[in-house]
Amino acid sequence: MNPQLDLLLKIQNYEIKINSIEHDKRALPIRKTLSKIVADVNSLQEAYARAESVVLKIEQTCEALKKNCEINTKRLAADEKKLEEIGNTATPEEIDSLIADIVSFPQIEEKMAHELVTMKQQLEKASQMALEIGKSINQSKQEYDKIKPEYDRQTADSDAKIAELKAAIAELEPQVDKDLLARYRAAKAKINRSPLYELKTNSCRACNTPISANVKNKVASDIFVECEKCGALLYIPH
Repeated sequence: MNPQLDLLLKIQNYEIKINSIEHDKRALPIRKTLSKIVADVNSLQEAYARAESVVLKIEQTCEALKKNCEINTKRLAADEKKLEEIGNTATPEEIDSLIADIVSFPQIEEKMAHELVTMKQQLEKASQMALEIGKSINQSKQEYDKIKPEYDRQTADSDAKIAELKAAIAELEPQVDKDLLARYRAAKAKINRSPLYELKTNSCRACNTPISANVKNKVASDIFVECEKCGALLYIPH
């Protein structure tokens, strides 16, 4: 067998073993529990951010209402003072306008006070909601921290094997022609699985597409040839 092809097949075999070990890790019940906790925390954090945004908006509305109340109070005092000082020089229209403004103030003040009470109630609810969500996030994180060491213990051997296999791959890669290795990596990314397939029949074993005469002729002399349909790398040991 071509030495370069042999190296690539060894790399592929190591990667298949890594994928198998990773699959077994993902299938662990404790891994599923941890994944659920992470998903729950992410969801809770999004909800917390929304609640905090609502709290901020309500606080800003409350501040705006308070300022409006202060402005109206000052305006009332100014109108009352102006009415006292206006004397006989004011027109009936000016006097009527000042009186109407003064008379309308209690209604405006009552409306603003009602809105402020409503806003404060909403603020209290939103703040309480944010507090409860924050507690849930902390509880979930504590649960994660409690379970994670056991998961690490269960996967320690698997992680050691994966590290060993990756080290073996790293040792082999410099021995492979750069262009061949690049073609191998590109094909793997394209089909999203191991790319090398021995050509034993008249069809590609990756996609079951019949092999053209052109591919057959090339694979007889080249290290490997890309499948015209899926891009898998087809080879014949020689």
